[in-house]
Amino acid sequence: GLARVMQYHGVGMKELINDANVRFRQVEPHYQNRIDANGNAIPFDYRTDITHPMKQLEEVDRFSITVGGKPVNVVVSRGVNDLGVEVYLVRDVRDDGTSFYTHSLYNYSNAVPWANSSELATWEEFSVFYCKATLELIKRIEERERAELSGWKPPVVHLNDSQSALVSIYRKIELDNEKEIAALDPTYKVDPVIEDMVIAFSTHTYANRRSYALKGDSIAYSDQIMDFMEIPEKYRGLFRN
Repeated sequence: GLARVMQYHGVGMKELINDANVRFRQVEPHYQNRIDANGNAIPFDYRTDITHPMKQLEEVDRFSITVGGKPVNVVVSRGVNDLGVEVYLVRDVRDDGTSFYTHSLYNYSNAVPWANSSELATWEEFSVFYCKATLELIKRIEERERAELSGWKPPVVHLNDSQSALVSIYRKIELDNEKEIAALDPTYKVDPVIEDMVIAFSTHTYANRRSYALKGDSIAYSDQIMDFMEIPEKYRGLFRN
């Protein structure tokens, strides 16, 4: 989930889990800045500037994904907040060390995502980045634990707010692709992390969802959005309301 709201979710989840034999982790965007009342970008420090500050924050992983068909480098940091919750922060890193998709908290460009020349990501660009990075991180964490631990069980993944919703779609696309390969090759084993994970989705702000009209010229625009998000035609019906 995203920022402070996900931190509050973490408080509730930790209380629900209590002393059960469950490992609870949060994944959040690692925003580099917040925007002040005058519109200035102020550096954002997760060790001091959030409701539940983090300690022992350190880089633990790097990998690459694609956004809009372009490669993006992802850096993952891990820490523990003052409630004892394990938190993973994901951000993008450009060649000069700056971030584009996680540049600033809840601050989006109004450009179209396939022609954005600003220094801020659009809502769609951020969503694609965050969801792809989160799904890849979950897979990497779970694959390591599956190899190292006996009695591994698949994860339960709770997605909060509309910017995280694409995780469930990307997972379905990947799972269907794996099943197609397995149907052609009896020796191929479908990834149990992808196949068996359980996903739940919630949104705390109904008005925060994104919508695109499916009439007149808007049909072409909606199709361009789906193209940018790399959603094959057969899955686009999942987005219609």
